[in-house]
Amino acid sequence: MKEKINNIEFSSTLFLILFSCTLGIAPYITIKIAGIDSYIGSIIGSIIGLIPLFIFIYIFNYEIDKPIYQKTKIIFGNTLGTIINIFLTILYFILAITILFNTSNFIISQYLTDTPIKLVIIILSLTAYHTSNKGITTISKISLIYTLIIIILFIMATIGLIPEIELDNLKPVLEYGIKNPIIAGMTYSLVLPISSLLIIPKKEIENYYKTTKYIIITYLVTTIMIIFMSLVACACLGRYLISMYQYPVYITLKKISIFGFID
Repeated sequence: MKEKINNIEFSSTLFLILFSCTLGIAPYITIKIAGIDSYIGSIIGSIIGLIPLFIFIYIFNYEIDKPIYQKTKIIFGNTLGTIINIFLTILYFILAITILFNTSNFIISQYLTDTPIKLVIIILSLTAYHTSNKGITTISKISLIYTLIIIILFIMATIGLIPEIELDNLKPVLEYGIKNPIIAGMTYSLVLPISSLLIIPKKEIENYYKTTKYIIITYLVTTIMIIFMSLVACACLGRYLISMYQYPVYITLKKISIFGFID
């Protein structure tokens, strides 16, 4: 009998996908569009993201024995369902390529400056391929461990950054109006890989009648963490420095000794 995963393991896997994808892309995009008001864009984006979240939850709960590509055709019809499947495939592909390139670029720019980016991309790709072959049970258990580590480090980093926070750096608020934060928020909501919750079939989860609650909680926790990190980065760096750095969250974390071993 195939081993199932529990709701905590499912939530951990979803959290890692949402958090890792969003953390690497969203802060950079929202800062470039909205500047010092990027945290407002993150808040708006998180609210907008609730719309596709509940749509995908509905698809997730529908006909739990069927894979996603069949569900979309049943719900939306054969033609529209096929279009949605193609769109999701392209979206996953673009997102995967973007994350792979951004991660590789970050590694060679901050640590391995003399290493060719192609070599880093190949190593990361092989690692991802090897991990995906381990099956969802193994991946979910590893995800649970990593989620606990991330949350512990997040709490430690938050405590360490409190002395560095300057609320005056957040002023002036909405100096150029709400337009840019709204655009940033809409872009942020597109970056959120909410559809990733459909990767794991509901029938593979124990006590799946509680899974919807866990999905919503995971989404809220992830978005709150991203918003808070964006807010702290803006409060620590200020309106000029926040737009200067390519990795503002990383630069903010370097202010505390917890991450000193990385340097």
